[in-house]
Amino acid sequence: MHRARMGVLIAFGTAATGVAIACGGGDGSSPVQGSEGGACYANQTCNAGLTCLSNFCVAVPGDGSADMTIEDATLPDGSASDVGGGDATRDADASVGTDAGCPVNTPTRCNGVCVDVQTDRQSCGACGHDCLGGACSVGVCQPIVVAQAQNAPGPITLDANNIYWINVGAGTAMKMPIGGGSTFQLTAGVGSGVTSIAVDATSVYWSDIGGGSINKVPIATGSITPLATGSYQPKGLAVANGMVYFTDFGNQAGGVYAVPTGGGSVVTLSVAGGGPDPIAADATNVYWSPQIGCTNQSPIDQMHTNGTNVVVVAPGQDCPRYMAIDSAFVYWTASAGGNVRRAPIGGGTVTTIASGQPNSFQIVVDATYAYFADGAGNIKKVLKSGGTPTTLVSAQNPGGIAVDATFVYWTHSASMSVKKVVK
Repeated sequence: MHRARMGVLIAFGTAATGVAIACGGGDGSSPVQGSEGGACYANQTCNAGLTCLSNFCVAVPGDGSADMTIEDATLPDGSASDVGGGDATRDADASVGTDAGCPVNTPTRCNGVCVDVQTDRQSCGACGHDCLGGACSVGVCQPIVVAQAQNAPGPITLDANNIYWINVGAGTAMKMPIGGGSTFQLTAGVGSGVTSIAVDATSVYWSDIGGGSINKVPIATGSITPLATGSYQPKGLAVANGMVYFTDFGNQAGGVYAVPTGGGSVVTLSVAGGGPDPIAADATNVYWSPQIGCTNQSPIDQMHTNGTNVVVVAPGQDCPRYMAIDSAFVYWTASAGGNVRRAPIGGGTVTTIASGQPNSFQIVVDATYAYFADGAGNIKKVLKSGGTPTTLVSAQNPGGIAVDATFVYWTHSASMSVKKVVK
């Protein structure tokens, strides 16, 4: 029996070597908790490279897999430790996780704390990946429901302050604060065939293919103002430069049109035929796809916002369905071919950024990633330059997708809700 004043003697295996760790400094001070010779943390862990044995932090020689014998010791509080009658043996492999000193149920050390990255909300899947209020399951952040009891929610968009969406089942335009709060009905009577939504600094805009109209309502609330009516079948919609740009799916010979956001005459930009569907716009150009056919037949086109200077950005694509743009590229998903692609604004090499994604739909982009839904309704992200997609959430079949700096938002008709998940 060995007893060291304020110390612990540890023998490893059958070797005649012992390690005595003094628990007090020469000046009478006590070692810091979690450091060598100090008391373990409350969760029975220590700083990196140390193992908690009998509530002491000790350095384990070798790979830490040897049997360790704790002999009689005097604890920092002055009491004697005589675990198992003076010779206590524990298998380090049964108690130590992947990071030294972490137990098996929380095997990863993140910022000095042992966690389980399969379930930890602040380090989900990797240290520092915070689910920001969502649960963590199998290392993946889970969706957060932000609005419930909606009625077939469909197209969705955002600004810096609010989330906006259309309840297609009720024919209502809705909003709620982006940071959380109560839902608010902007207006009723939006129509039963809303296919697209957009927002600017003053109004929310939508296309109603059933009613053949383009409409708006103030973002505060108010009455609906029709901007374009008639025999249109409006499908895609984009707002830029004080104009609303929309595609007509067929009744007007498959054209691309524009109307001022403040109201006025509808301008025909292109009558290309073929039932154009997706559309996007920036300060200079409008981008769209005439749906000529679904096997290497439907191009991505570009023209000036006044309808001139038509350029083929990408020839012969497979039924592009949704479109997004940034300052340099046009991105799109396709109902055929299983590819998510991009091409430079102005035309150039077409790049497949994600393959094997049949019937993909919805697409939005941020500074780094493109976010889209595949044919199974999974919401995924992929580097805009291309790579292997990461599934963020499964089986959501979103009616629309939007992103801000932190979250991906979507509508989920099956649960009549609006959801978000950390990006």
